[in-house]
Amino acid sequence: MPLPPDVHLIPSTCSGPQQPVNSYLLRTGARAVLIDPAADCTPDKLPAPPAAILITHLQQENVAGCSHFPGVAVYVPAGAEYLCAGEAAYRKLVTPWEPPWDWEARGNFQGHLAGARNERPPQQPLPVAGVLRDGDEIFGLQVLATPGHGKHALTFLARIEEKQIAFCGDLMCGDGRLWNWFDCDWDYGLQSGQRALLDSARRLRSLQPDVICATHGAVVVQACDSLSRLCERLQRVLEPFVAGAEPLPVNFAGEGSAGEESAARGWRELSPRLHQWKAGNCAALLSASGNALLIDDGLCYWEPLRERAAHHRMVMEQLKRALAITRIETVIITHYHGDHTENIPDLVALEGTQVLALDIVAEPVEHPERFNLAAPLPWYGMVCPHPMIQVQPWFSTCFSSLLSSELQTHGARHIPGSNADALHYSRGAKRSDAPALPARI
Repeated sequence: MPLPPDVHLIPSTCSGPQQPVNSYLLRTGARAVLIDPAADCTPDKLPAPPAAILITHLQQENVAGCSHFPGVAVYVPAGAEYLCAGEAAYRKLVTPWEPPWDWEARGNFQGHLAGARNERPPQQPLPVAGVLRDGDEIFGLQVLATPGHGKHALTFLARIEEKQIAFCGDLMCGDGRLWNWFDCDWDYGLQSGQRALLDSARRLRSLQPDVICATHGAVVVQACDSLSRLCERLQRVLEPFVAGAEPLPVNFAGEGSAGEESAARGWRELSPRLHQWKAGNCAALLSASGNALLIDDGLCYWEPLRERAAHHRMVMEQLKRALAITRIETVIITHYHGDHTENIPDLVALEGTQVLALDIVAEPVEHPERFNLAAPLPWYGMVCPHPMIQVQPWFSTCFSSLLSSELQTHGARHIPGSNADALHYSRGAKRSDAPALPARI
């Protein structure tokens, strides 16, 4: 079904990340409104001059064209005003995780996720005429809050020629799909953004739109069917467990988890030669020679750095004494998160331990300042680059030949991603929590 005569899609020819963007001009009576103007959306491409610009969600790619319309009133979602100050002001919002290290926040701070910038504000300040909230009406359009792809995202609903048309931003892209997953990441592992997206898709579906005009992808004419497919797919991804998976996670074990109490206090025995720290991210693999290999070294003891180091030394001394370990010879880093690597400098200082990681993980661990990543070592208070963190990289294609048969038995495998690799250690079906690496800063 073609769009009604009063709705005009202005396609973009921009290329690059997050491109191209769909812009829309909607005639409402004698006036016209422009929705999400792309960088190359210029007045000469429009069939009528806009009286106002409406923004579904505030990201650089879908507000870049506002600069071509000086003097035209711009309306943005309520709550996103701070992003309108521009890129330079936004970067100042990224702050360290301060003591007493409240874990309940899970890294969810204004403008960043555990130190990673997870918003894309306009390069220059964006003048704003007003903000829009759920339930508002503007130029005959109903405003619907649909958070998910952006915490403050909106959908604009218009009834034209007996058809309800939804300008939904990036709530959906094409037939039941998403433009990306990253912009739904609001927190560190709690899925609140993705669950908000699912709720928003269900809410929009309940209003039975006929056509969806999204910021990316083709116009969708079987809107409810496509929204149903999106809901079904999101629900499957967000289900807590899959068939046959271990019902309790390997890390942070509770009563009834696999394994037995280890001879080392605070550890549990998964097999005679494989022991795991209960309260954090560390496992010890013992060899017949008396040496040991650690898989990660993050005890998750959230106290000041000096107290963390003392606690780590005590735990490692107890582990070595209880299990007759001569030396902790090697530590393998599964991924760059600071709660998996925070104690490695102390381990290297104490034991002269060799540090190994996949090649694509090694540099973000040694030089986190070069990347825009969530929860790196500096987020946990570590000054980087750190002289004690020198990682011997493995090439991703050859790491499996280096693993001992004992580690292979317990489920070490390579997890490829679009931009990153992680070493996945599991017993049963525990999944790695390493996100894909975005582009460098």
